[in-house]
Amino acid sequence: MKNFRFFKLSTFFTTATFLLVCMTPSFMKGQVQPQTPTFVSAGEILTDNSDVAQLAFDVQRTIFINETNRYFSGDANFLVVECVPSQLAQLYTEDHIFSSVQLIKIKINDETQPFSLNLDLLQSFPELKYVWLTYLSDICNDGTDECLLEIVQNSISSQNEDMTIIYSLSISQK
Repeated sequence: MKNFRFFKLSTFFTTATFLLVCMTPSFMKGQVQPQTPTFVSAGEILTDNSDVAQLAFDVQRTIFINETNRYFSGDANFLVVECVPSQLAQLYTEDHIFSSVQLIKIKINDETQPFSLNLDLLQSFPELKYVWLTYLSDICNDGTDECLLEIVQNSISSQNEDMTIIYSLSISQK
């Protein structure tokens, strides 16, 4: 009789474990959830991470890309790229000059149309850790940054969970 109870109890736990595993959302979908980068506001990361603050605010060897030219601050081993959304296509080109870049800073003004950046296609950036998006206008139309996270998440695509996307709002006072 004891063996029969043990068998029933053992069968119950085996069945329960099997059902629990089978009922998880990722198992039911038959796919693994995609990895995504970390999205964080500038205020949060600056208090926690001095590495990105040094990259962003200290004098660094920088490549500046605007509508017409590339300008260089320093002569090699560039750590930062600063550009505008209309020039993002230049980042997708294979170029050894980007090989040591750790931070891409993108400044978005009020004339900028919605843009997208696929970080998985940036093959020339093996050291890239951060992308910083600075919005220079009232993108949320209410003087706050309440909608920024959603806008940024819709603009950036990546499967790299080691990447950190930083966003900030910098509206000039009139």
